[in-house]
Amino acid sequence: MTGTTAGSNTVEYLWVGVGGLLGANARFAVGRLTA
Repeated sequence: MTGTTAGSNTVEYLWVGVGGLLGANARFAVGRLTA
């Protein structure tokens, strides 16, 4: 196993996960501010 594909997949998964969390937090913050 070279680990390149697994590594890139892991990094992409982490980026997607972090982006999703940031997006959810941003929408929550906007909801709180506009409420």
